[in-house]
Amino acid sequence: MTRLSSRSYLSFLRARSVGTSLAVIAAVSAVSLLAGENLIDLRVGSGAGVPYATLAPAMSGSLIAASARSGLFRQEQLASRNLWGPRAALLLGMVLWAAAWAAIAQPTLPSSPGDVAAVRNVVGFTGLGLIASRIVGGRLAWIAPISMAIAALTLASSSGQSRGGALVWPLTADGNVTAALVALTLFAVGAGVVIAQGTRERETDAEE
Repeated sequence: MTRLSSRSYLSFLRARSVGTSLAVIAAVSAVSLLAGENLIDLRVGSGAGVPYATLAPAMSGSLIAASARSGLFRQEQLASRNLWGPRAALLLGMVLWAAAWAAIAQPTLPSSPGDVAAVRNVVGFTGLGLIASRIVGGRLAWIAPISMAIAALTLASSSGQSRGGALVWPLTADGNVTAALVALTLFAVGAGVVIAQGTRERETDAEE
């Protein structure tokens, strides 16, 4: 296995549209910040809700997972280069970028899960997206984080956060140990398989 040169590393980043993803992550967080005190109602008429910024980590996780997919998939497979280092560096950099923006976007409201929870959610949703990228491919990886966010909101709306248990981990506050364990487990599994093997791509996707 050979290592990537500086020029090859730039091609590695361009093939994943990293610049676009970083810009969109910042934009999503900025919009969430502007949403401020606006809440997503969990129960109509109850007054219970969560800030729109709570969904920003799910969007960020989807974008990071999508960036794991290479537009030069076939060429990278044939090049026999060791890509685990660049993959790990890219993943770490994007998670740190998204986590910083997610923490900034969290409003100071009693209903807000908190800055630490925002960072935790970025980690968890990213892991979920990466797992999906190995199962259904990088092109559809965004479905898993968004679906999880919607499911958590639905469960919290119908039965309350306390009854939703681990399934509503994205909505829990900073110090929730169960939520932290869920997020870290998802990230460890997802990052491990994608760093080692990359995303799963079909021949038709790889040729596009």
